[in-house]
Amino acid sequence: MRVMITTTRTSDTLASYYTKYLALIPGIQTLPVYTFDKEDDFIQQSYFRKVRTHFLPGRLTQIISSYLETEVRNQKPDVLIIIKGTYIHPGLLRKVKAKGVFLVNYNPDHPIYFESRAFGNSNIKNSVPYYNLLFTYSPVIATQLQDYIPQLLTSVLPFGYEESVYNNNDLSITEVIRKVCFAGTGDKTREEFIANLIHRKVHVDVFGNGYEKLKKTGNGYLNVRPSINGDEYMQKLQQYSIDLNIYRKQNIGSHNMRSFEIPSVGGIQLVEYSDQMKDFFKNREEVYFYKTQAELYAMITEIHGLSDATLINTKQAIRKKTMQAHYSYKDRARQMMEVIHSML
Repeated sequence: MRVMITTTRTSDTLASYYTKYLALIPGIQTLPVYTFDKEDDFIQQSYFRKVRTHFLPGRLTQIISSYLETEVRNQKPDVLIIIKGTYIHPGLLRKVKAKGVFLVNYNPDHPIYFESRAFGNSNIKNSVPYYNLLFTYSPVIATQLQDYIPQLLTSVLPFGYEESVYNNNDLSITEVIRKVCFAGTGDKTREEFIANLIHRKVHVDVFGNGYEKLKKTGNGYLNVRPSINGDEYMQKLQQYSIDLNIYRKQNIGSHNMRSFEIPSVGGIQLVEYSDQMKDFFKNREEVYFYKTQAELYAMITEIHGLSDATLINTKQAIRKKTMQAHYSYKDRARQMMEVIHSML
């Protein structure tokens, strides 16, 4: 089977993970089309072009759609997997589908309701009806999509984790940092959440950009550092006694990428309760759920009351469970193709 996928040469991205692991599946010939790199080349030429494209994406949509159309014509895939599709015109999908290509979309954000312009545009929303199959990480989103278009075929494909050196290193020699850690770009919700923690005299280390207001109003309980990724990101998740996971609106009732990244390295995850996460991890053993602010602070106190030895043992158990549960992106790629095969 010839499977084309829109992707990037940049590592540590959802698209690159699926491109790499789809290629390992017997019987699959992967045809990568580097649309994301072409987008970046166009946008990064100037600050003016970046701003203009954000509000007026028409020119870049034309470039990417033409590029993808040429690749489809030349390489003749059986299946076309589009990751998100910000700059792919719905009209192109209609033409490609008419040629008998099975169209698949996987969107790591919400495909029809956008929290801001950064999360989607009309290309994404108007393309939804043309897909033969739409993958989403969230059963909440899947239900909303089927309410939006009742005949739409959807499948829930959770996020996963990428393998790293911190999946099997010696945790017994890890020095535990007894603070709350949060790694991610700042926004109003996250700033307010962290501000409440430091107001309650909880020590928090934040890794990320966009916390200028918080830094100005912070106190001795807050430490804001530059954003991190790759092995450095995994190392920090492993070292801290508590890894905070703050959902965006689209993740409520479901999960996000951190949901699996944190436990994959033995991180102790503190996160808002969701029915989907309950099915992945056991409360107070493999994750710590809270439903109220009172529960949030009680759990921080509870975790920090554990000895270093107990924390290390907990981290080891969390990581072992995650490694054995088939939650990696290698597993997710196989699960994706199993669903696609079942519909062809």
